Amino acid sequence: MAKIVVIGAGVGGATAAALLAKAGHEVTLLEAHVYPGGCAGTFYHQKYRFDAGATLAGGFHEGGPHHVVGEQLGIAWQVQPVDPAWQTHLPDRVITQHAGREAWHEELGRAFADSPDRARIARDWGCPVGDIGFASSVAEGVAMLAERAGLLAPLQAFGGSLTVDTCILTSPMLPPEIKTIMTNSAKYAYYAPGMLKVGVVFGTVEECVWSAVAGRVIREEGRWHA
Repeated sequence: MAKIVVIGAGVGGATAAALLAKAGHEVTLLEAHVYPGGCAGTFYHQKYRFDAGATLAGGFHEGGPHHVVGEQLGIAWQVQPVDPAWQTHLPDRVITQHAGREAWHEELGRAFADSPDRARIARDWGCPVGDIGFASSVAEGVAMLAERAGLLAPLQAFGGSLTVDTCILTSPMLPPEIKTIMTNSAKYAYYAPGMLKVGVVFGTVEECVWSAVAGRVIREEGRWHA
């Protein structure tokens, strides 16, 4: 038995602490906020409850990560599917975020049918580019730096799409005909098969880029081990 300190009682920290405790370790879980939950937490102010960040979560389906953890810890999650997930109200239109990819793509086409940027918007949200698509999801700051460095134009010329500050697991950007993806994200590789029902090949950023250019998987198998 080991003495273990877990810093942060978000979803990841709380899950790790619970699994370690179940395995017989002496665990101390530290949290700076008055409530646990991290980005999925809530807080009360003047008799009202507010979401601290995430309002929706995935991975509770059979075989999903939260389903697996729940079985290991004996937790029956009190969750239910939500569709549509939410609505965005803009000054001139309302956009409904559907859970299904086909419905979401149809909604984008409807909402931006009169927009001069409709082609870019559709591409950025996962419309296919030929037989091979190349999509990148980054923070807004990274996107700004890439634009200043002149790196976005070559990506767009190649037919690639850039999504900013959006989780591609919870926002269905992949077109429904996509059955296999290659990613450098361990999180995406772990969640995508269960949540998006697609096959996954894991590789470096360089391997993903060269695979998209070549139209086939290029991967140094010697560096990866199951």
